[in-house]
Amino acid sequence: MENENTPRDNANDDSSRQKNDETVIKSAELVSEHSANNTHDDIIDNSIDKTNHKNTSLDSGDIIDNRYKIVSLIGRGGLCEVYQAKDLLLEAEGIDASDVAIKVLQSNTTENPDYNDLLIKEAKQTQSLSHPNIVKVFGFGFDRFYYLVMELLDGETLEDIILRSRPNGLPPKKTLSLLKQIVSAFSYAHSMGVVHSDLKPSNIMLTRNGVIKIFDFGVARAQSLSVDKYASITHDESSIIAGYTPAYASPNLISGNSPSFQDDIYAFSCIAYELVTSKHPYNRTPSNQAQEQALKLTRPQQLPGYLWKVLFSGLQFNPSERLKSFAEIETLLTRRKSHFPVLVASLLVMAAAASYGYHSLNQARSGLQAQLTDIQNAQDHEEKLLALPVESLLKTLPTLPPESSVLKAALLHLNQEKAIDWYQDRIDSILNNSTNRYPDYYAIEGIIKEALSLYPDSHSLTEMNKRVTLSWQSSKSLIIDQINSILEAGSYFDPKIGQDITRLRADLSQIDHNFDFKPSAAANSVFADQFRTAMNTLDSQRLKMLIAVGDTYFSEDEHNVALITKGERLFNAVQSINRYHELKQSDNPIKFPYKAASDYYEFQFNAFHERLRNLKTVRQLQSLENDVNQVAKDVPADFSPLIKTQLAMAKRYIQFSDQFLNARKQKAANTVMKRANALFAKIEASKKEQYDDRG
Repeated sequence: MENENTPRDNANDDSSRQKNDETVIKSAELVSEHSANNTHDDIIDNSIDKTNHKNTSLDSGDIIDNRYKIVSLIGRGGLCEVYQAKDLLLEAEGIDASDVAIKVLQSNTTENPDYNDLLIKEAKQTQSLSHPNIVKVFGFGFDRFYYLVMELLDGETLEDIILRSRPNGLPPKKTLSLLKQIVSAFSYAHSMGVVHSDLKPSNIMLTRNGVIKIFDFGVARAQSLSVDKYASITHDESSIIAGYTPAYASPNLISGNSPSFQDDIYAFSCIAYELVTSKHPYNRTPSNQAQEQALKLTRPQQLPGYLWKVLFSGLQFNPSERLKSFAEIETLLTRRKSHFPVLVASLLVMAAAASYGYHSLNQARSGLQAQLTDIQNAQDHEEKLLALPVESLLKTLPTLPPESSVLKAALLHLNQEKAIDWYQDRIDSILNNSTNRYPDYYAIEGIIKEALSLYPDSHSLTEMNKRVTLSWQSSKSLIIDQINSILEAGSYFDPKIGQDITRLRADLSQIDHNFDFKPSAAANSVFADQFRTAMNTLDSQRLKMLIAVGDTYFSEDEHNVALITKGERLFNAVQSINRYHELKQSDNPIKFPYKAASDYYEFQFNAFHERLRNLKTVRQLQSLENDVNQVAKDVPADFSPLIKTQLAMAKRYIQFSDQFLNARKQKAANTVMKRANALFAKIEASKKEQYDDRG
């Protein structure tokens, strides 16, 4: 890789770096070369060794989240790998454009949470910028590692184009068409409060369709906090500091100051100068050194005056001497004239042709002239319509009479860009609303449908709709995975996690009003184990939480429903027994709750009977009797489970007595029989007590 301090404008470098005209870089975010002075680690190397997959996280054929099938590795850098993949969901629906790019952290970096945060931040940051000249991020998720899904690009970077165009540079007309797209993208990004801070030719791609795509917004700096668009809101700053490339960095950045919009204008001006001349304006000298050396700008002979005026201002070292915004640059580069009357006339010609069919030319002309006369008479009204803000215009159009259909079509056509921008602004206002953790996708869907009803052929609206749908699905999948992860870990009792799972459920309900969540098989199994443990240990606090979790997430599994019902009964029994013991010694004691006690002591007496079935010696039986006597202190003598257990123990003593008699051990037999008789006496006494109480 080339060092950023190495001059590129010499013959040797030119010959060594010359690339074929048909260089194709397939990637959603094939980011800049790895330079020695570039502090940005998140770099994708186009020149990867395809035979060395030592650090590759994925192989061809691997499937991520049951949706994205890996085709091949297409880029690797300091932290990330980029793969071409098939979106199986889109492919199954018969959508041709099912190829996407998947960006993941390399396997040797996934343990570092800072890198995970950076990748997620990149996804959110780029998703927040919905513009045709900014790379699209469809969504992100987690499947063994964090990943983001982006559009797959086919083209070459401006760095390659600059190298190919040496020594004369691109023609100004062709350069202008590229610059207008870059300016449009940054005018939008800055309006969203985002400054790139590492703009350079290798971060800009020209696709085969002639569309500019700007990427590496993952390290862009937000000038406001409302940049989190399609996912949960976070105000944590990543510990990884975004860097810059010296040849394109303003003195402000090199001095270590916070990035500003003016820094992007400086970098843009350097790139524009290079495109038209194939040379860097300061011969690749960092701006702070160029300022110290008082290097002067010279106007290239081939550069038009209006473009030189823009670049001369943008390349000033002092930010106060540069143009103030990309919107101002856009105004200077664009010469717009109103073609409204011509457009209306053209539409009227088409309407006339459709209406009159094969009528004579004179009749068509006569009818057209009459309509043109009407238009001229209504010119004031039309000019007022044309001057309306787009929001007011869109509200006014439905009120126009039916015979104004041609006028409506003309107004819609003329205002298409502004109208789509207005719809985008409405969507952005929803995305920037921090009331909920996730956007109101239903409201966004309604806005897009309204916009498509007016502009059904709009590519940008179709793409926006696809991107929002994918993001909607991605956000839902991410929440489901997070919920299942918590459920499968059985981490219900951690207060923070308990809050998280409740919040995640609310998020899921907000994202999809009708979604029927079904926990995984592993989550069901863990829940059942946790529930049985809580019942066996009579842990009322855990039972209460597990019942709430069960009602929320496990109420559709019949086995768990039975378990939850039993748990609710046991929880109520625990409450009744605890209240009984609290009031037992008070002035207002209550009767022993026999029914609740049966549920409360069920597990304990079942365990006693299990021990009774398995014991082999009199000593083991005596130990069991001692344990039963401990429980007997807390329950009435006529408690049915206690009587049944005592009766079973008495019968077991008799069995041991018979064994001793057969072995001619009379003394041992008598001793054991006495214990049996003592138990029978207790049972008789309890029955008598029960009879007296009833009498």
